[in-house]
Order: sequence, then C-alpha cells, then structure tokens
Amino acid sequence: MIKKIKELASDSMYYGFSSVISQIISLFLVPFYTNELNPEDYGVLNMIGLIASFMAPIAGLGMDSALFRFYSLTDDSEQKKAYFSSAVIFKTISTVFFVLLFLPLYPYLNKFLFEGYLKIIHFYLFLLYFLLDNFAMLSVIILRSERKVKRIAFINVSSIVVGLVFSIFLVVFLKWKVTGALIAMLATSIYKIFLYTNILNKNFLFLRPNLSISKELFNYGLPQILHKIQGQVISMSTAFFINQKMGIAVAGLYAVSSKLAKPISFIVTIIQQSWVPYKFQIHKADNNPPKTFKDFTTMYIILILSLWSIFSILTPTLFHLLINPKYWSGITYTPFIMLVNVFLGIYYMLSTGFELSNKQKLMYQGSFWGMISLLVIFFITLNFHPPYVFILAQSFSYVVIGFFIIPEARKHIKIDYPVTVYLLFFMFTAINVILFYYLNTYYLSVAFHLVTQIIISTLAFRFLFKSFSVNLLLNRTRKK
Repeated sequence: MIKKIKELASDSMYYGFSSVISQIISLFLVPFYTNELNPEDYGVLNMIGLIASFMAPIAGLGMDSALFRFYSLTDDSEQKKAYFSSAVIFKTISTVFFVLLFLPLYPYLNKFLFEGYLKIIHFYLFLLYFLLDNFAMLSVIILRSERKVKRIAFINVSSIVVGLVFSIFLVVFLKWKVTGALIAMLATSIYKIFLYTNILNKNFLFLRPNLSISKELFNYGLPQILHKIQGQVISMSTAFFINQKMGIAVAGLYAVSSKLAKPISFIVTIIQQSWVPYKFQIHKADNNPPKTFKDFTTMYIILILSLWSIFSILTPTLFHLLINPKYWSGITYTPFIMLVNVFLGIYYMLSTGFELSNKQKLMYQGSFWGMISLLVIFFITLNFHPPYVFILAQSFSYVVIGFFIIPEARKHIKIDYPVTVYLLFFMFTAINVILFYYLNTYYLSVAFHLVTQIIISTLAFRFLFKSFSVNLLLNRTRKK
C-alpha cells in the first residue's frame, strides 16, 4: 500500500509542478499585459476564454472522457488504436463542423458579448486556436492513461515557455495587443501538436470507425456534454447571485476571497488528475480493489479536511499580510469557499466505480438536480445570511449529485467506506474552524485549534494504519 501511495504522490507532484509553473508565469505576464493592454482588451481575452470553455465539451462530443475510459480498461493494443482512431475522427469532424457553424455568427457575438471590441481577425484567430487546441487533447488522454506524467509535465512546461516567449515578443515588443496574445495562444497549440505527432502516428489508423466501438464511445461520451455544461452553471451561479443580490462590491470581495482559497482547489485538482488514470490501473491489476480504494479514499478525506481546517486558520493572517484592508471584510468567506472544493474532492473519490458503468446518463441527471437544488436554495434563502448560504448551497449541490452517482458506482465495485469516521472527522474539524473564528483571543484559538487538529489527525491515521497492518498480517497468514 505504501508503494501505491508513493506512486500516486509522485504523479500528483508532476501534475502539480506544471500547474505551479503555469500560475507563476501567468502572474509574471500580468505587469507586462497591464502596461500594454487596456481593460477592453482584457475583457475580450477573458470572454474568448469563457466561450472556449463553454464550446469545448459540446464540440468534443464527450470523446475525451469516453476514450479515457475504454482506452484505459483494455490491454489489447489493436483495440486501443481502434478506440483512439474513432475518437479522433469523430471529434475532428464535430469540431470542424462547430467552427464552421460559428463563422457566420461573428456580427452577433461581437455585438452582444464583446460590445463591438472583437475584431474580425481576432475572431478567426480564436476559431483556429480552438480547432487546433481541441485536436491535440486526445493525445493527452493516451499519456494520462499510460501515466506518463513526466512527459506530460515536460510538454506542459515547455508549452508554457513557448507561449511566454511569443506573448512577450508580440504583445510587449511588437505592440500587437490582442492580436499578439491570440497568435501566442495559437503558436502554443501548434507546438503541442508537433510534440503529439509521434503519439498520433503510432496510434491512429486510417480505417472506417467500427460500429460497436463508435456506439460505445457515443453512449459513454454524449451524456458527459450536458453534465459538463450543468457543472459550469453550478460553479458560476454563486458569483452571479452574489453580484445580483449584494452588489458588485461584495462580488469583488468574493473574488478576492476565492483567490485565497486556491490552495485547496489546487490540491483537489492535481490529485484528481493523478487519481483518474491510477484508479483504472487498480481496476486492472490490483488483487483487492475495494480495499485499496477504501484506504486511498480514507487517507484523502482525512488529508483534505485537515488541510481545510489548517488553511482556514491561516486565512486571517494571509489576508492581513497580502490583501489591502478594504478587502478584509471578506476574510470569513474563504473557509466556506474552500469547503466547496473539499466537497467536490470527496465527491470525486466516493464516486469511484461509476467509471465502469454504462449508465452515464446518471451524470447529467445528477448534475441537473444538483443545479436545480442550488437554484431553489438560492431563491429560498435570498435574505438569510448571504453570501454564506449561497456558497454552502454550492457544496450541497455536489451531495445531490452524489445521491445519483454513488449507488450506481457501488453496483460495480462495492466499497465499505467508514462513513461514520468521515462524518465525525468533518464534525470535529468544522467545530475547530468555528471556534477559531468565534474565540476572541487569536493566539489562544490558534493554539487550541492546532492541538486539537494534531490529536484528531493522529488518531485517524493510527486507525487507518492499524487497518493496513491487520490486513497485511492476514495476507501473510493466508500465504503460510
């Protein structure tokens, strides 16, 4: 088990490294861009990014998720190539069609979304970038499935460097503004395609897609489209309702508080990136998958809840050190925002096994009802302790999705999670956070929190590793 933990931690480290480099370079570009771009230019680039995020799951037909599932679960090399080739063909045709569909929409998009600031050359550059960037994504699936994390990290970091060089040259030196920024994005996509050419040549077959394989891909992938769109609604609704109910100033406080919540979001993201391919390996090669999944999930939940409580007590100090005093009234928002990512991470882990199901329609059914529950809570509690209830409602939406997904997941792999332990641990960490924010003496509350957290974490990990030792002893006894 220790070996498996090290493998997952190693994968997470490489994913995390490339993500950290990306964020550092993004921060490095801010002073250069703010000198060269006016707010309208930034608005254009931001809206282009939002449109690309919205278009990607629709244009891709869910082929990324479908390919990951079927490519990871088969050991037959020819079957792998057949899945990859079919996914590439379908996604390429769909993306090209989607881009062509968007071409005549330029006047309407420019008027209603860009207030007339989007030039026609920017529109064409964006569509070309969108086409090439999506084309490269399926090759990433193969590398993730095969857990070639070092190569992924190299491609990500080197692509970021290429984008940085082009951005500085075109935007700062040539003063091409939005045009330069979009050409830099396009150059980065072309560079990625160049690096992925070898993967494409090895795995792509110029054959008519197999009917049964095509059916499998579409049955698994298409339900993902609605799920991802509804998931975006869930993630954006809180900021929207805060803006509508409490005004732009509170929305600004929420945005700043969200930045202080990034550490938990970052940890959840990189572990999820590593966990998705790793759990397929467990499905195929592990002697006792339910036990392995249970142990990993228990460790993860203890870790993420402990980090949530620790970052919560550090939040006031970070605000006072890094943030202007006029934003300090948003300090208490951050623990609630971090809790959203905690619930999302727990949902990811507890839904293990659903990836084996063919009932992927439950994904969009779950996210639909999660979205509806979110909106209902928003309207019922408009005047009840906003924005805290709004943020908690977002966390609750992931619980609703779990009610649809987890029972189906357990049909494919029954994992006896110690749910009572999870709930007790969450209760104690939540009490610690609440006491910290309500005790008048700052240092006393910090000391109390840290001591309690160490005791709880120690007991939890002792319980967990005792479980490891008992199972190891039983396995040795059986062998004898």
